[in-house]
Amino acid sequence: MWDFDKYKNKVAVISDKGQVISYGELNNRIRKIKDCICDRALVAIVCTNTVSCLVFYLSCIENGMVPLMIPESVLREHLKKYIDEYRPHYCYIPNGKEVGILDSYECVMQDQGYVLLKRKQRTEYVIHESLALLLLTSGSTGGAKAVRQSYKNIQSNANSIVQYLNLKQTERAVIYMPLCYTYSLSIIHSHLLVGASILLTEYNVLQKEFWEFFARHKATSFSGVPYTYELLRKIRFDRMHLPYLRYMTQAGGRLKECEWEYIEQYSKTHSVLFYSMYGQTEATARISYLPWQKMNKRGSVGIAVPETIVTIDEYGEIIVKGNHVCLGYAENYKDLCMGDEWHGVLHTGDIGKYDKDGYLYITGRNNRYIKMFGKRINLDEVEHQLTLHLKREVFVSAETEKILIISVEKLGHQLVDWCAKTFHLPQRAFEIIKREKIPRKSNGKVDYGKL
Repeated sequence: MWDFDKYKNKVAVISDKGQVISYGELNNRIRKIKDCICDRALVAIVCTNTVSCLVFYLSCIENGMVPLMIPESVLREHLKKYIDEYRPHYCYIPNGKEVGILDSYECVMQDQGYVLLKRKQRTEYVIHESLALLLLTSGSTGGAKAVRQSYKNIQSNANSIVQYLNLKQTERAVIYMPLCYTYSLSIIHSHLLVGASILLTEYNVLQKEFWEFFARHKATSFSGVPYTYELLRKIRFDRMHLPYLRYMTQAGGRLKECEWEYIEQYSKTHSVLFYSMYGQTEATARISYLPWQKMNKRGSVGIAVPETIVTIDEYGEIIVKGNHVCLGYAENYKDLCMGDEWHGVLHTGDIGKYDKDGYLYITGRNNRYIKMFGKRINLDEVEHQLTLHLKREVFVSAETEKILIISVEKLGHQLVDWCAKTFHLPQRAFEIIKREKIPRKSNGKVDYGKL
């Protein structure tokens, strides 16, 4: 996958614990791990943003083992469920996580805060030759469904990212989002491809230690989801002195107007490039991007990444074709023998449109459409229109014959009248609810299931 020898004297990883790993040392550590797992095996990894975890993950990809990436925040019962469903041959887990759960495993290696456990009685099953990686679709909620990514998927997407971001050896990308996120992995895969450096941290953007680490090691890029950019605005990110920051990327949903305006101004003032992007785990992270020169196309996710075709079918659904489209899903170990079920075509479930210049806009999700009073209603569009009207954050959900308008602030009843007139529905179709807190998933996205 990567040519580590080519960059053996270059710095590959710098951690917030002070560790500095060269590409040569990284390669040596990867080879040592291979000696502990000498066959093609499934390995469950409970992920932390540490050098140990990153090196072990890279060793799996390089040496033909298949990692099943599990968030560190996993509940004990969920971890047990993943182990029962997939029956991994090995588990790589932080010290203490294994207690009382993995009685069917024995320790074969201790590794800087981690233990490598081997299954005592191995379950024999076939792992397809193209399968490289398993990423859970709902790791924080306990669902065992995973996306099956191939070596070709990872390589293809990494190559396209290198192209459109024009990545060089001089890049230093900070990784603070969990390693089990496809967004984080796509940054790692692409930067290691060009001999760039990874700045690995367990701090978050609200901690001063994060920005001290960021500045001290001259980070050249920052990536985040919309909620992260909301936090940047609140902590007055624009006042920070970050002279080496070259570009910023954003994915995981649409930025609110106030965040877009904030980043657009920051980009102009500090000569920092900004890329709004669209992706899915099923497409090995990246599908499209808005070139930095086109920030005036506010809300657009731009054009397809290299070697990708993005179309919209007769129902408005976004369809993606390319070598980065994954093999399909897995529910348990019996599915690991399956090959490419999707044949390079992904039905995203997202609804979108192109403008007259060929730039893509996402307007909603298939499962965020409801039928009410004989009309098909896009809840995402209702939410967007309300946010623009109120100039504050509101969220929209639905129950039987009722659209719920949810906010942490008190909203006046006159809003119901505005909604009825704007969306051509009776007033009884709307209900305003005040919540103390908006539930969010571990990636910062609103959890509409709990809302």
